[in-house]
Amino acid sequence: MDRRHLLHQSATAGLAVLCGLLRDQSARAQESGPPLKGDSSRTGTGSLAPGATVPELRLLGVLATAGLQNAWLLLDVTAAAWKAQGLTATRVKGIASALGQQLTQVSRGLESIDPERLVESDQVFVEEARQCARRLQLASRALVRWVDRPSLAESRTFDRALRSAAEAVEELTAGSASTAESPVVE
Repeated sequence: MDRRHLLHQSATAGLAVLCGLLRDQSARAQESGPPLKGDSSRTGTGSLAPGATVPELRLLGVLATAGLQNAWLLLDVTAAAWKAQGLTATRVKGIASALGQQLTQVSRGLESIDPERLVESDQVFVEEARQCARRLQLASRALVRWVDRPSLAESRTFDRALRSAAEAVEELTAGSASTAESPVVE
């Protein structure tokens, strides 16, 4: 099994788990009473839904950051393989389309989180993650268009979309790292 295939499995599996956790948090929040705020969910101490535990929140932050980072890497590696004719058009479109669908679910899941349940740092994190997922969605669509209509113009459009997504990933990762040493409050 080559590294590209491992990256594909890791990225899609990570996003699938993230989607599941977001759905669970959304369902629990809808069933709950008044908003309950906590500390920063970046470090796993916030509260997206009443009753959420520190490990659950830490997992959400880790999965959001790592999952979106891996999604960007997968797009980058897949595009490089397409340029080098190492993957068929059908395979590239399949990867990009499936990834785009997962990113749509992630984006919707993040949008469903009630900001009133979050402290300010949580709100910033969720918005950064949502923007990151959105830019990755656009990059995945640009890759599909490039494969459908191979041209210098479509190639440049994809490159711009991928760079924009990379900036969002860097911002998300930097923000997570800046709070990584914050104390955890049970």
